[in-house]
Amino acid sequence: MAEAEAAETGAKSKKKLFVIIGIVVLALLIGGGAAFFLLGGESSEEPAEAVKLPALYQPLGEPIITTYSYKNRDRFMQVTFSVMARSQSVLDAVTLHMPTIRNRLISELGKMDFEQMQTDSGRLAILSTSKEVINTVLKNEAVEGEVEQVLFMNLVLQ
Repeated sequence: MAEAEAAETGAKSKKKLFVIIGIVVLALLIGGGAAFFLLGGESSEEPAEAVKLPALYQPLGEPIITTYSYKNRDRFMQVTFSVMARSQSVLDAVTLHMPTIRNRLISELGKMDFEQMQTDSGRLAILSTSKEVINTVLKNEAVEGEVEQVLFMNLVLQ
């Protein structure tokens, strides 16, 4: 009879153990599912794409003329630019600070090599230098934004 009671007690202990393990596993599954839905998972909302504002263009006004000494002769460059920005306030700032921009452009373009400017890479260097000059002036004047592109309207090298 003692053996029968011991067998019954062992069976009840095993049942309790299985019930406890089952409850723990169920709690872990419920907790994991809740964490997945609350913290992660795929969002039903599409992420908002950044809206790109339309390009705005503005000519820089009168042509810029610089002189060069090349092979013992005087040479000239005449260039007219247009700028592109995505904010009207940037274009307004370019207009406001035009005297400083023109002065700096004449100074920086006058330092360039005349022979180099006649090549494709030289023309790209003119645009790159001009963009840097304009954005530097705007930054020094605490203007929000910058000019994205400088474009040739006219370029004469003679």
